[in-house]
Amino acid sequence: MSTTTSSVVKNIAANKKGKKIAIQCKRYKGKITNKAIQEVFSGKFVYSCDEAYVITISYFTENAIQLAKNHKVKLIIRDRLFDLVEQVNENLSVKKNKKACNLARINF
Repeated sequence: MSTTTSSVVKNIAANKKGKKIAIQCKRYKGKITNKAIQEVFSGKFVYSCDEAYVITISYFTENAIQLAKNHKVKLIIRDRLFDLVEQVNENLSVKKNKKACNLARINF
């Protein structure tokens, strides 16, 4: 992890359903450049991952977007990130409500 006053970087390797995913999370004030794409793409191969993502609360430069397309690195920008968080919260809320309904049926 590297940290400065204007940025935070987290590198993650995640496993889900047999897929290994390289993820780089960036908290930058400015746009994310090619460097992030190059780093996660390299990490994908170093750690034998199936997919690579760069997630940010910012946006990407046009060059970074093009490089990501060329290397099949998935990009998640702030707007999509907020949508995903809302989606997860809604799903958790629905699961909680279903569980409460099932408990209510058992108790009555």
